[in-house]
This record gives sequence, C-alpha cells and structure tokens, in this order.
Amino acid sequence: MTRTALFVSSALGAALFLTAGHARASSGVISGTLQFYNKNGHYCPTGASCTQSLYKQAAYGTFTGIPEVEVLLLNSSNFVIASGSTDSSGVYKFSWAYGGGTGTVTAHLRVNYKQKTGALSSTP
Repeated sequence: MTRTALFVSSALGAALFLTAGHARASSGVISGTLQFYNKNGHYCPTGASCTQSLYKQAAYGTFTGIPEVEVLLLNSSNFVIASGSTDSSGVYKFSWAYGGGTGTVTAHLRVNYKQKTGALSSTP
C-alpha cells in the first residue's frame, strides 16, 4: 500500500468515526381514551332490585371506558415502538421513542383485549 493510499484510508476512517456523532431519535407521549357505546340489552331496569348487578339501566346508551387492555404503538413496518395499557376508565398515556431518525414518524395503534388475569384474550 502506498503512503498516499494509507493516508486516504486513514483519513476516511477518521472521518467516518468523527461523523458518527450522537444518535438521534423521534419521541413523544401518546394518550387517549378507549371507549365503546353501550347499547347492550339485558340491563337491570331502574327501580328493580338486581342484587350485585354491574349493568344498570342508566349505563345503557352511554360511552363506557374499556379497562385494562394493552395498547401498542407500531411504526409503518409493524415494529412495536412502545406499549402501555388502559386504566379502569379506559384512559392510556405512555412515552415512546423511535431511533429511526428525527422528523415525522408514521405509526398506528393496536389494541389487545386481555382479561386482567390473562385467562381470555383476543389479538388481531
């Protein structure tokens, strides 16, 4: 190897090393509420004595939060960027970071319905 070629390859190696710099990432916080419009029948009518009924007539025709479900944030390649879960009222909030560079990140949410004990679940 000539002295010039050695210098060029050394300079190129140094340039690649010096330009690596700090990693950059896009990040943020996502939040929302998962709800469904409750139009199920078989509620306990107002004025009736329905012992331990969890579904009263007043809840019919209302928006109800979906509790304790897993919420996934996926990029356009369906890679999970972050995840969280809803609370007892269907509210979720979690931070995310994506190391694919700065700028606009195209992403979507996916919800996995899971019973708190894990006995029942539904994943698309």
